Amino acid sequence: MMYEEDFADWAPHNNLRSLFSLVNHISGIPMMTANILEQLPDECIFPLDEPFLINHIDTPGLYHFFLDGFKKLETFVKAIPNDEFNTKLIRHPFGEKVTQAKVTFDAITHLYHHRGQLHNYLKQLGQSISTDTLYVNS
Repeated sequence: MMYEEDFADWAPHNNLRSLFSLVNHISGIPMMTANILEQLPDECIFPLDEPFLINHIDTPGLYHFFLDGFKKLETFVKAIPNDEFNTKLIRHPFGEKVTQAKVTFDAITHLYHHRGQLHNYLKQLGQSISTDTLYVNS
């Protein structure tokens, strides 16, 4: 499916993100998570909630930002010693200290949630998609 700018501001309800805001948010989740695990300051985390607050749609930019964030997250998680992953508590910008495993698990859950949300948005817009469409490189 080619991204159509006509759909950028579309949302299924006025209390939900627009299509562009949703895709923008999804693209930032891996980098946000990597930065949380890296214990960077909040000002390096929260701007990634919607990294492309711009006036035009940059589909390749969103895609590459997502992949770059995923690579950073993967590299960081692989470097965490096994004995620390489930036990070491780290500061989380949204509340109490949590384990690195919890931050990682929550990010995966967060991505799955929004992938389903995106699937529903596209279906409501009459796009011809299947669940396979929502996987990167499928």
